[in-house]
Amino acid sequence: AGVSALLNGRVAGEVAALRGALKSQGDQLTKGLPACVASALNATLRDIQRQGTVLQSRLESAQGQLKGVEEQVRDSSGKLGLLEKGGDSVLGKVDCLAQQLTAMQVRQTSHLRAKGVGGESRLHDLLCERLRVRDGFFVEVVAGQAHGCDLVVRRSGGFTDVRVECKVYTDKVGVKEVDKFRRDLLGLNAHGVFVSIQSGIVGMAEVEFEQLASGRFAVYLSNNQFNVDIVADMITVMHRIERLACPAGVGDDADPGSAVVRVPEEVMREVHRHILDFGSKVGLLKVNMRECITLLNQLTLDNVERLLRGCEPKKALFNAAEVVERMRDVRAEQPSDQRLK
Repeated sequence: AGVSALLNGRVAGEVAALRGALKSQGDQLTKGLPACVASALNATLRDIQRQGTVLQSRLESAQGQLKGVEEQVRDSSGKLGLLEKGGDSVLGKVDCLAQQLTAMQVRQTSHLRAKGVGGESRLHDLLCERLRVRDGFFVEVVAGQAHGCDLVVRRSGGFTDVRVECKVYTDKVGVKEVDKFRRDLLGLNAHGVFVSIQSGIVGMAEVEFEQLASGRFAVYLSNNQFNVDIVADMITVMHRIERLACPAGVGDDADPGSAVVRVPEEVMREVHRHILDFGSKVGLLKVNMRECITLLNQLTLDNVERLLRGCEPKKALFNAAEVVERMRDVRAEQPSDQRLK
């Protein structure tokens, strides 16, 4: 606005001065001149004045455009200020979200570490109860050692150490973890059991059994749910293979891991098949046991008395098929509210 007013004042002053100078010079020039010359000179002066008027109108138009530009600049400056404030607000929110995300990642990492430590501790306690010291076993936590896995199971008599890796993941355990486990076993020259407590392992079945390049064995257990029985069984299987491979070389004074046996691939597949078959049979046995427990829980004392009285004396306690059949018949006749829970 200041620039426009200053420019307007200067131009208006110069135009007025130019008009006045032209008029005074025209009056002086026309004095004493012939009428035709004076008339021509006055026409020229009037033409110059008209051009000055056109120039002034253009100047006013330019001043109007300049005012419009100034208004647009002020409006843009206001919008720019709003954008700067909005940008500061957005940046503040982004920083806040970044801090929250970092805190969440720290909490999640701490939670996963706590779960991992808790899983290792619980598996250690369960293995200590299952593998007794009097049987020559010793279970130790070695999670703090680099490339040492989580647990180590030692057994007197010169048997190779068995390293145990425990994972408590909600998602499947990735291939990188499995490859790292293999490298650790090769570096330690030991057997190993990879236990995933509550998830599967990528590319693995529920139970996998393999022989490493060092001749040692690795077992992979998915969705274990702290079933230490199968962990102990796999350790026993690996040690049994060692004893069969070198029965005379395994003793209290023998070098741990000195007996290395190469098992053919078809034999490994057969062992794997037997392990899976054994696991399925154990699962079927558990289901049958649960059904038997449910059946027993649904009996009442009156049902038991009627069942025993209805059986023949010689077959009362020895004919299992007849007993089960009578139990089912009596349960079907008995009202549900009178059953023993």
